[in-house]
Amino acid sequence: MAEEKTKRPYGRLDEKVLIEALGQGKTKVEAGKLAGSLAKRDENIIHQVDYKINSNPQHKKTIIEKLEQRQHWILDSIKQDEILKAPLSQKSVSFGIFTDKAQLLKGDPTSRLEIMPKMVFKGDEVSFEPKSIPESPEQTSTKK
Repeated sequence: MAEEKTKRPYGRLDEKVLIEALGQGKTKVEAGKLAGSLAKRDENIIHQVDYKINSNPQHKKTIIEKLEQRQHWILDSIKQDEILKAPLSQKSVSFGIFTDKAQLLKGDPTSRLEIMPKMVFKGDEVSFEPKSIPESPEQTSTKK
C-alpha cells in the first residue's frame, strides 16, 4: 500500500513567489493568492502565509531587505524639482507603507506618537523642545 499524502486543503504556497510578493509590498492575502493559496477566506490565507513565513527565519530577513531596498529606490527617485509637484504625495505614501511593513516584520513599533508633544512648529520649520529634566526633591526643597 502506498503512503497517504498529507491533505493540504488550502494548496501549497510557492515560497519564492510569496517572498517576492511580500517584498513588493503586497498584502498577505494578495501575496498568498499569487503564491497559490486555494483558501476562500482571508483569515485562512493570512494563517497560511504566516505559517510559511515563520517556518524559516531567513524568509522574514529576505522580505525586510526587499522592502528596505524599495524604500531606498523611492527615496532616491525623488528629485528636487519633483518635491514641488503633487505626485510626491504618492511617493511619500509608498515610502511610508514600505517602512511600516519593514518595521512590523522587525518587531519594531510603527507609531512614533511619543515624539509629537515634543515637536515645536515655527512657520515651515519643525524642531524639538529640549528635554525637560524633572527637579529632584533636594532641588525643590532648597528653593524658598
